[in-house]
Amino acid sequence: MAASTRFLEGFRPAALEPHDCPNLHLAFAVEGSWEAAGLCVRQEGDDLVADVYGSRDVDAVGSQLARIFSLDVDGSRFAEVGARDPVIGELQRTYDGLRPVCFWSAMKPRSGQSSARGSA
Repeated sequence: MAASTRFLEGFRPAALEPHDCPNLHLAFAVEGSWEAAGLCVRQEGDDLVADVYGSRDVDAVGSQLARIFSLDVDGSRFAEVGARDPVIGELQRTYDGLRPVCFWSAMKPRSGQSSARGSA
């Protein structure tokens, strides 16, 4: 999660000054109901744990969170992609531990807005 948080913090327009807090705060509309959801995400061992505010549909929120962090797909062969593709391999070496970080919705890239924010 730390590598993903660093990526999100540097992504304009949500870029933030580096900080020492390991938590990541996210806000997004829950697909389907479009309710607002606020999350305080932290890593505990190999698990991501999120405190959810707003939406009561924690299953839908959890599915979206997994998609944002690319945890909804089997990444066990991700290193092999870098071995075959020199561009991906260089990115993997530069951003060690980073799995692809995605927008909260397929429509998000069109909006030009960002809602990721690290906590202070």
